[in-house]
Amino acid sequence: SHLRATLLGASECFPVVDGKLIRGTWQQIFFVELDVRPRHRRVIVQVVGE
Repeated sequence: SHLRATLLGASECFPVVDGKLIRGTWQQIFFVELDVRPRHRRVIVQVVGE
C-alpha cells in the first residue's frame, strides 16, 4: 500500500482560470480504489484563490 501511494500520490493540483478547470490535452481526473474490499471514502476539493 505504501508503494502504491508513493507511485500514485494522494493529491493533485489543477489551476482554475475564469471558472474553468485548466488541464492538458491528455490529463484526466479519476478516483482509483486499490483495496481488496471497498471502503467508505471522502473526496475533498479545496479551492484556493486570490
